[in-house]
Amino acid sequence: MKNIREIFELASLPLSQGEEILLNYFASFIKEWNAKMNLFASCTDETFFIKHILDSAYGIDCIDKKKSLHILDIGTGGGLPGIVLAIFRPLSHFTLMDSTKKKVDAVHDMVERLHLPNVSCVWGRSETLALDPKFHGMYDMVVARAFAPLNRLIPAALPFIKPTGRIMAYKGPNVAEELSERTDLSRNYRVESIKHFELPFSSGKRTLILFSML
Repeated sequence: MKNIREIFELASLPLSQGEEILLNYFASFIKEWNAKMNLFASCTDETFFIKHILDSAYGIDCIDKKKSLHILDIGTGGGLPGIVLAIFRPLSHFTLMDSTKKKVDAVHDMVERLHLPNVSCVWGRSETLALDPKFHGMYDMVVARAFAPLNRLIPAALPFIKPTGRIMAYKGPNVAEELSERTDLSRNYRVESIKHFELPFSSGKRTLILFSML
């Protein structure tokens, strides 16, 4: 069974010793919480590293490591991709949002134990929090993984981002249909880039879509 460093090497993604340590701790904390509540489907450590941690890490190239950005992970669930991105981009601040309080409590516990000062957790529905001045129009980027189809994700994310903001969506291989479903808000943004990648050991094909405001 491959460890996390070997998996990142297979994907040609850089990984420092400090990042490796934090990601291994995160994986162990997830296993603890998964025994109490269903954050993720039960799987081997290798599968979790590939399908969840590595998958989340593919988004790091879209976040400038030299800038201090405000990033919202909408529908964070068990802390993905937000916690992984926060480990790789310590200069940026990440807000991890979810509508399920038990999940937010679990994520908050993991963030505290990982000693990540650049992460905060928020419980609430996105449509409600989008009206709150503390969140409305405050983010340089909104990221989402397994949150909703694009025709729901984009309208949910737009109220949170700045006029120059971006949206990063983690998707499966077949996104053409989602992209073709235009919404009333489609005129406000454009597709900046689409990146296709395949996870190691035939673990699935993924797509990373980056949207920017017009």
